[in-house]
Amino acid sequence: MSMDIKRNIEKAIIALDGINLTENTLKLFQILGYNTERRMQLAETSFNCFKDSFIQPESKFDEETALVKQWKYIDLLFQLSNLEMSKNESPFKETVERNEPASYLSFIVELTGKDYSRNDLAQIAREINRLFPMHVFVLFKYNNKLTFSLIDRRLWC
Repeated sequence: MSMDIKRNIEKAIIALDGINLTENTLKLFQILGYNTERRMQLAETSFNCFKDSFIQPESKFDEETALVKQWKYIDLLFQLSNLEMSKNESPFKETVERNEPASYLSFIVELTGKDYSRNDLAQIAREINRLFPMHVFVLFKYNNKLTFSLIDRRLWC
């Protein structure tokens, strides 16, 4: 990986402390080589807007398990298809063959707490994942930390 790419990644990560979390996160993903036109930002970056947009009354989304009282910010960044993934120029590209599902949804969630266990973050990501039929990728931001979580949906036999 070139020094220019490393510097650009570092600058993009530092910018995540700036004003527009969604735009700065999208810039980071662009630097990493993940580009798509499939965008749908939420009208507001609140849990209530997320809930109104994606949570149906019959869904099994558990607000307590998802720690929604600690969600400071949430936005849907983009949907990335397998075709777009196969064309990406990411320095971290790994060849993985997948048949189902055919796309990934990416969210940014900023949390108010200072520390979260791996289990806490996995629980939040699983609850978000329940709402969608495709893979869900969540970038968590909290207390000057970033954590990536990918929920990989598996077909049940």
